[in-house]
Amino acid sequence: MKKLWIIASLIGGSFAVLPHGFANESISGSFFNVSAIGPNLQITKTLSYPYPNVGVSIQSGFSLTNPGVDCTLSSNGQCLFSLPDATTKQVGVTGPAGNFNVKLCQNGSGSLNCQTPKVNGNRFIYIVNFEGTVADAIYLYSLNTATRLTSGNFTAMAGDLFDSPEGVALNPSGSVIYYTDNDAPAKIIYCAINSSTGVQESCQSVTDAATAPIGIALNPAGINTAGTYAYITEEAVAGGVKKCTVNPSTGGLSSCAATTDYTWAGLQAYGITFNPTGSLAYITVLQNQVVKCSVTAGTGALTSCAAAQGTQTISQPTSIAINSTGTVAFIASQLTNVGVYSCPINSDTGNLDTCTAYDIDSGSLFGLALASTDDMLYVTGFDTQQLYECSVSVDGVVSTPCTTVSLLAGTNPIGVAVR
Repeated sequence: MKKLWIIASLIGGSFAVLPHGFANESISGSFFNVSAIGPNLQITKTLSYPYPNVGVSIQSGFSLTNPGVDCTLSSNGQCLFSLPDATTKQVGVTGPAGNFNVKLCQNGSGSLNCQTPKVNGNRFIYIVNFEGTVADAIYLYSLNTATRLTSGNFTAMAGDLFDSPEGVALNPSGSVIYYTDNDAPAKIIYCAINSSTGVQESCQSVTDAATAPIGIALNPAGINTAGTYAYITEEAVAGGVKKCTVNPSTGGLSSCAATTDYTWAGLQAYGITFNPTGSLAYITVLQNQVVKCSVTAGTGALTSCAAAQGTQTISQPTSIAINSTGTVAFIASQLTNVGVYSCPINSDTGNLDTCTAYDIDSGSLFGLALASTDDMLYVTGFDTQQLYECSVSVDGVVSTPCTTVSLLAGTNPIGVAVR
């Protein structure tokens, strides 16, 4: 039986520049805590007083993405910025695949009190195989290849593992992966990720998070790299969205309850994502809608929810992703010959301006994930057993035809996430 939905997520993996972005790793030192999320360094200070003159520099072969915007270039090669109390500085880095060194100095002008972390990592694609077994529910591939690294090498834990997995998301740091599983008993499965191999480990489940879970997303990295809240859409008509508190140490979910003030009567919520700052949530609705909600600071509640597509029709939308600047939303459609919508986001209202549909393939498209560098879109074709890799421009133009990667015979690709 073919399901009529999917949600996808994309998170950077381990602190290295690799094809289409980083993976993720956190490094702590005497003066700075540093992590990489997507193509961005996230920098905080370790000491109790402000740093007014921090400097950052990158080794040859790599570069700062926005010098003069993220920081101010100085004559000694350091790019300077201030780091007040309780703030996180984000600095973009551009470069080829491979490892690189970052030099951070508490006094950038004088290159004093410096750290030089070396960063490295790997990136992977996780593809959910609908109606797969415990042995092949999830496929792990190297990014941009069809080489199967592992498939379902999981340890069964009291019957809590995969029955019918569908949706998938990672926490902002890429250290925990979450799956929705809608077979009885309905559950959310969460697993730790091995940062070197990408293999998921120590999987556990929560059975009281939702009654018919479909889509799942965690709040963005700018709020909390572990994810403060997880949001789960319900497949059932009028099910709406549930919000759960995330345990920052274990990744477990608790205190799950309905959120949003939208009227869900007769509607099915499917995909969910957030703008980069986490101030707005976007929820796809199978009945040709995209709903936008404000996110309440502190509590994470979704309020002031309203249709965001205006008078245009977004036909049977399923998964949704937003680029790192919050200017374009990409939406998959299960309707044959519609494919993927690219929708500019109005900077004043947050609503969707006029969307453009790109017919990627004649079959239904379900999973959708956007590279952290915003230049590549990954889409799963349920009918064709294909993974589509589509180049996208800064303005959200999708280049077609897309490159296709044939998945293993018998795969029913639904969810997709990139780490």
